[in-house]
Amino acid sequence: MKQIFKNSILTSILFLSLFTFLQTCTNTCDPCCKNPCLDRCDGSPFLLPRSQGQNAVRDIVGWQEFLYKLDRESTNGSFAITMEYNKSMRTERITEFYFGSQLATCNTILIQGSGVQTRHPKAWIADYFGLPKDFKSQVRFDPEIDNFMVDIHLYIGLDDWFKGGYFRVHSPLTHTRWKLHMTECINPTFLQKASANPIAFEPGYMGPEVITKDKTPLAFSQVMLGQALTSNLANIDPITFGDMQNPMCFGKFPVCPLNKTMLADIHMTLGWNHVKNCYHIGTSIQAVFPTGTRPNACYFFEPIIGNGKHYELGLGISGSWIFWQSDIHENRYLGLWAEATCKHLFKTCQRRSFDFCGKPNSRYMLIQEFGQADGNLMGNTKTATYQYKSNLIPAINLTSLIVKSDIKLQADIVFKLGYVKDNWSFDIGYNFWARTGECFSCVPKIEENKYTLKGDAWLYGEVFVSSEGESETFGPFALSNSNNNASINYVGTLDNPTPGFYDIESVGIRPLSQIFNPLNQLNISLPPIFIKQEDINTCKSPSAITHKLFMHFNYAWHDRYNERWVPFIGFGGSIELDHTHNNTCKCKCKKRAGVSQWGAWIKGGISFD
Repeated sequence: MKQIFKNSILTSILFLSLFTFLQTCTNTCDPCCKNPCLDRCDGSPFLLPRSQGQNAVRDIVGWQEFLYKLDRESTNGSFAITMEYNKSMRTERITEFYFGSQLATCNTILIQGSGVQTRHPKAWIADYFGLPKDFKSQVRFDPEIDNFMVDIHLYIGLDDWFKGGYFRVHSPLTHTRWKLHMTECINPTFLQKASANPIAFEPGYMGPEVITKDKTPLAFSQVMLGQALTSNLANIDPITFGDMQNPMCFGKFPVCPLNKTMLADIHMTLGWNHVKNCYHIGTSIQAVFPTGTRPNACYFFEPIIGNGKHYELGLGISGSWIFWQSDIHENRYLGLWAEATCKHLFKTCQRRSFDFCGKPNSRYMLIQEFGQADGNLMGNTKTATYQYKSNLIPAINLTSLIVKSDIKLQADIVFKLGYVKDNWSFDIGYNFWARTGECFSCVPKIEENKYTLKGDAWLYGEVFVSSEGESETFGPFALSNSNNNASINYVGTLDNPTPGFYDIESVGIRPLSQIFNPLNQLNISLPPIFIKQEDINTCKSPSAITHKLFMHFNYAWHDRYNERWVPFIGFGGSIELDHTHNNTCKCKCKKRAGVSQWGAWIKGGISFD
């Protein structure tokens, strides 16, 4: 008992030291981490689920009788291969994680143009995607993740080097498939009226020319795919419209499943055990070397293998207690086993897409590029300093940045009850996995006084001069308008509105379209409000917690002639549930980044002395 107490104290000190070290030595996050920009019911741009290589259940089941052997004086070990398949559940939870309270229903968002009367308050503005002002549709998502893994695991007992020592290494070869299952239903009223009203955008709204509906995308899903089918149907062209010079480069919505195949991570453990006849307790140092994918923000629902390219280092403890054993049959006993790890995930570079603070999903808005004014644009008697420079930009192209991400702590704890009867064994247990939220550092600086939110602001205007019975029109020319209070659901109002004039006898500016009254003077923003560095929401991401229940059946050939080599094989399954109350349908919001999934596996191998 004294030895158990000493080992418990030592383990507690090691964990406390690790926790203190991580609290004081990890990088300082953006100040926004302490005061999050977004409400807990808002969506998050990126989902990093539990790594396929981080699975304490797979590490502990089926071979407890071959690990931490009591009476060996020489090197011994076990080799196992596990083939596992798991598939996500609760698709509405994943959808809610991304879109939050903006969902019209549990899995659906609405797309409506700024000209739609009685717009739904949660509808995304169709104008931002080059869709006509009277466009209406609804888009449903049923995201799904499935993984197939072949995990190779080696355990070596190092008793001939130092008593109780051991080394473990494993790495799963993983094939992952991420399916967004996006379907769109376009409002039939819009389709019926499209030919009757061929104008999508008036001149001056998205560019200097009128834009007709045959020059715009046909559907929201086409835009978010980043491509539109041409009349040839054999060619695929990038989506641009109006003054947009470059299409959306990041955050595209995949129509087809996205697949990846590679090693998830390489996990290495060096440990020591104190072993007695009916129990053991041990400690270990664990390291993870990333071999999976690195997030690149190209797709909204991008496939991830591994932990996001983080190196990991931490401590582990393990223990077991055989509380019943048959007096007659040595190979019949009942026991408890437990393992726990706590690791830090070090900084790594990733490309991430970010929203603007307080504006969920705003990365899908439009922004304008500004530059020095030409000196002719005025507001009352004041000359404009900045002016629109004929370039509309998808906001996500600006807010997709290469940053450094680190995760302070990740814990993986598993308990199981195991029963062994001769060649047969059965395990049943519980697994708790948790990870703190990410923090971001080394965020690139954006250029100040260059970009503004567009909203429904006019880009161009003209002047109408009438003198001695003759009239003349000058234009189009760029304005200096911004709508800083616009959001993905709201076109906003003009910033600092001032009656606009052109420096030809200080004539008032009017819209380009001739359907407007020539005396209808336009306001301009003087000055416009620019996007600042602190407007980009690089705040701490949500933490993650899951709970897993599992069971496993196993058979080992103990009665073979050569007992130095004992093969074994078994199968099992699990149900893992994410710990979250982020339920938009029931107005409950407590967002976590875990994914619910079920899994099944076959594990086989051989133990050797």
